[in-house]
Amino acid sequence: MDSKPVTSVQRKAPTERGDLKVRNTAVTDTPPDLEVETLRDEIASRSLRMYNSRLKGELEQAHNGRFLAIEPISEKYFLGNTATEALIAARNAMPDANFYMIRIGHRTAHNIGGHVSRNR
Repeated sequence: MDSKPVTSVQRKAPTERGDLKVRNTAVTDTPPDLEVETLRDEIASRSLRMYNSRLKGELEQAHNGRFLAIEPISEKYFLGNTATEALIAARNAMPDANFYMIRIGHRTAHNIGGHVSRNR
């Protein structure tokens, strides 16, 4: 029995979610990490556009410092005092969705840093 490498691409029909297409791929010529990265970039881009155009002015005064989980396809969002609280609320409402996390009034949701002290 000859074993031949798989050279064709077999894809199921795309599933529509808003105007994002989610593909169920059986065998693919595109590395899975690239598809995930593309979807991740699209979610981030749409979420940031939604935040900057619609939500920023409305939420920064009343909710500065709180966390916001945005689902960009449905344009639903969830607030929490912590990132975990916002994400739990989001997952309870939409268990199969992907979310983008923002800390209202901050450049990033979380900071990683520290300082070095020097004893003399």
